[in-house]
Amino acid sequence: MTINRKGAKTQRKLRGNERRSLAFLFIFFSLRLCVSAVDCFAQTSPQNAALLAFKREQIAIVQANNERLGADAPPEYWTYLTQLKDRAAQIEKSTGDFASTPYNFHERAYFAPDGSPQPYWIALPSNYSSARKWPLVVYLHGYSDQISKVTPALPSPETLDGARRRGFIVAIPYGRRNSDFVQWGQDDVLRVKAEVLQRYAIDAERVFLAGTSMGGYGAYAVGLHTAGGWNAVAAISGRSDFYLWFKLQREALPSWKRALYDADDPRFLIRNARNTPFLVQHGALDTVVSPEHSRLIVADAKRLNLPFRYFEQPNGDHYDEFQFAAMERALDWFKTLPTPIPPRKIELVAVDLREASNAWARVEAFETYGESASLRAQIGDNAIEVETQNVARFILEPPQRYLRAGQKISLVVNGVEAAQLDPASSIVWEKSDAKLGKTPARCGPFKNALRDPFLLVYGDEKGRIDAQRFALEWKQSSDGTATIKAATQISTPDKANFNLILFGTRQTNPLIAEIADDLPLELTPEGYRRGEKTVAGQNLGVRMVWKSPWNAARLIGICSGNWWGEKLPVNHKWDLIPDYIVYSDQTDADDTNSALEAGFFDGNWQ
Repeated sequence: MTINRKGAKTQRKLRGNERRSLAFLFIFFSLRLCVSAVDCFAQTSPQNAALLAFKREQIAIVQANNERLGADAPPEYWTYLTQLKDRAAQIEKSTGDFASTPYNFHERAYFAPDGSPQPYWIALPSNYSSARKWPLVVYLHGYSDQISKVTPALPSPETLDGARRRGFIVAIPYGRRNSDFVQWGQDDVLRVKAEVLQRYAIDAERVFLAGTSMGGYGAYAVGLHTAGGWNAVAAISGRSDFYLWFKLQREALPSWKRALYDADDPRFLIRNARNTPFLVQHGALDTVVSPEHSRLIVADAKRLNLPFRYFEQPNGDHYDEFQFAAMERALDWFKTLPTPIPPRKIELVAVDLREASNAWARVEAFETYGESASLRAQIGDNAIEVETQNVARFILEPPQRYLRAGQKISLVVNGVEAAQLDPASSIVWEKSDAKLGKTPARCGPFKNALRDPFLLVYGDEKGRIDAQRFALEWKQSSDGTATIKAATQISTPDKANFNLILFGTRQTNPLIAEIADDLPLELTPEGYRRGEKTVAGQNLGVRMVWKSPWNAARLIGICSGNWWGEKLPVNHKWDLIPDYIVYSDQTDADDTNSALEAGFFDGNWQ
């Protein structure tokens, strides 16, 4: 048994797909490495710095593993290490973009916001040429308890060959290990997509998203969080309902915890698919992810008249044979789809302000945080009609093809004409009492502070140990790098350029002491303070995200007292922390610490 997302347990088998992925990687590095003759890049590229950092990280991992095994290390492991060192030396000396191989399988990397090199891979058709535009499939891998930067979960050669034969370029994000492709995992997918669009000849109107197993859930999550960014989505053997997956009763949970589940739950977000076709596939004999997940979300789509198609294979299970065939069906389906037309009508549902955009609309402030918000917008002949719920501010950038140049258009919000506007510029609407201290780039929950550049800051020895522990969990969960600094080392540029995760209390960390009187919540020697109210307690902890007092574009995180999430799986330590939580050392049924108080700040961080 292995622990999957947020503590859920599922039977896991090392099947042929994973074995082939490892073998494929080893063969890739065992071949004589050189720059491909197909569309070789001549210009100097900063891409080499990230790729070189990635190779050096691989070298360190393999060398440490070989030294641990000692005489038991197979000879091919040492050969592999030599080849990695040779490739790193070639990259270091190269003045051009050194990402190609003779087999049109390109290995690349970029520097993530935490400074770590994150890899991705590109599979090109054998006849690839930049003289024409090619369709792109971004492929999301399944869960693997063996995944690392040395053994990534790559698609099988058969899957890549099938895509090549059909004329697709395939981009394969690493996905920050087993992230479920949410938060920094989603950011990885979007960064890879942007890099590929910049570096290869891609038809921007033929960009698709597909995933299997964990990647099937990821296809739902990324596709629904960023609807309008994909021409179609294929979700294979993916879960669609957190409450079914974790055997939870939604209404039995506190509202703040429901909000955190809902924010990434495909069935809750399904209306975002109004203009994005989905192909859902599942094996009827799947015992890892029940086909009920696919059946439920497809039934939702049918009820809402959304563009979903479903294929269920009666004798299909969760593993290779079904997933290979399902990917081929998805690729064939992608080829049949017409060129998309910008939609006149859109729908948007969100709980996390950072994910609140869809096609040509984005919500920039909620009325109440911790509750879902929705927006519907439709372009008519001379008006844009918008219906909102729990929205305090939004921006529209409607497709110009539906608007008449030089003619003003009416904006009607919730049945009331708000303004006559020039449609050539962005349309901004906000309530008169909107609280705008939070923005999509500067909002909770706590995990959002880790999606941008951040530093871990300690004051005393306990704080230093806690920061080291946090950094280790970050490494284990995301294959990332967390930089640790003493509070006395934090500079003015640090305060301007980073989210600061502060460990300790006002008694132990000088930076917390500097701002403690303004904090709405803090741990005290006797218990904790909430506003002017003090509450007695022992063995407590506090986790909180709040506006940075040093830079209006940044966040701070507070980590005080007892450790959070002792029993939680390492790949999702921070999923269920809202804006703030005071917790005990007891745990709930879902393995989170029991909350004394928890919730979300308002739009002005109160």
